[in-house]
Amino acid sequence: MDELRRILEMLAAGQISVDEALELVSALEGERQKPRRGRFVRIDIQGPDDKVKVHIPLALARFAARFLPKEARSALGAADVSLDELLAELTPDAEGKLLEVDVDEDGEKTRILIEVV
Repeated sequence: MDELRRILEMLAAGQISVDEALELVSALEGERQKPRRGRFVRIDIQGPDDKVKVHIPLALARFAARFLPKEARSALGAADVSLDELLAELTPDAEGKLLEVDVDEDGEKTRILIEVV
């Protein structure tokens, strides 16, 4: 909304023409309609006794560990993965797989996938 207001103010002040204002508004609307990617963190832990799937907004990623059950945190620890450190490194434009690992702890396999979708 601030961008649109600035365009209208520039038009009113005579700094740009009507055609230029229309072009700017059109470009602004095009930006708003682009799909926003990389907005959620998905944590998927598949173990022999438990399955954990957490899908949280990227903005809340640093709190992700609070949503995980004790067993899931244990699986991350067994894989020597610090979820807090991993998520602290995220940038707003991050996307894709951050971590994919298979852990074999005492003969029991656990698959861990953390990605930004």
